[in-house]
This record gives sequence, C-alpha cells and structure tokens, in this order.
Amino acid sequence: DGRAKPSATSSAMSLALSTTSVQFEISTRPSKMAVTLTATGGEHTAWKVMTNAPARYRVKPTSGVLGPGESAEVALIFSLPTGTSPSFDVALELRKDKFLVRSMPVAEGVGADAARLAEEWTLAAAAAKKGEGKMLEQKIFCTHAAEGAETTGEPTPEP
Repeated sequence: DGRAKPSATSSAMSLALSTTSVQFEISTRPSKMAVTLTATGGEHTAWKVMTNAPARYRVKPTSGVLGPGESAEVALIFSLPTGTSPSFDVALELRKDKFLVRSMPVAEGVGADAARLAEEWTLAAAAAKKGEGKMLEQKIFCTHAAEGAETTGEPTPEP
C-alpha cells in the first residue's frame, strides 16, 4: 500500500508526498510526471527516490536534503527501452513498476558533505534492517495509459 512505513523507533520527522500514484502515457516519447516532497517535521530531512525499473524510469533529482517546511519537486520520467514498442505485453509488465521514497532526519549541514550523507544513508539502512533507526519508506505506484488517453497526477511541462 502507499502508506508511510516508519521503522520501529521513528521520530516525528516526516516527508509528505504530493501523491502516492502517478499515471504515465505509454508511447514512443518520454512521459513526465512531477511529485512534490515536503519536509513536515521540525528537522532537516534527507531523501532519495529509487525505482524498481531503472531501464524504464529516470528520476531528477534523485536525492537531496530539505530544511523544516521546505519542498522539492522531483521529475519522474518514463520511457520505453530502445527498440520496444507499446503493446499489451509491455502494459502487463509495467503493472509492477513503482518508486520508493526513503527519508531520514539529518543534522543541519549534512547535505553539503556528500561523503557524510552517504555514510548516514549506510548507517540508516543497516539500522532499518534490524527494525531500528529513523528511516521512513513510502511508495509511489505507477499506472500506465495508452497514448492519447487522459492521465492523472501532475504532468511536467516540456522544457
């Protein structure tokens, strides 16, 4: 389900997502959607967005740090792999696609030190495996519509 799943000892830190599902158009052109992430707790929040299908999706930016109350817009871009054409079989395969948004509280200034932030993520992942720590995981589910069908979510304008 799309509900937030904090680890056992999660603090009041929270990252709100503008949506927990996005719908992309299946076509030969890339389809873009936007998701807004907002830090709703009183702490600085590190976040990263990953997908279970990296051959089909790009995420820009993939990670960042937000101060209390700050927001960031993340572009989710779907494109069929080269040589693939839209078909019923492709649509069936796409049903399992999703994004995972991880977030955790960090000290102010951690975002400016890439090595320190990477270490914080490693420690948080290890703690989460033990059911400890403060990492929050939320999912964004994908649906797909045939080219020309009405899509839902927040379309990202072409540059």
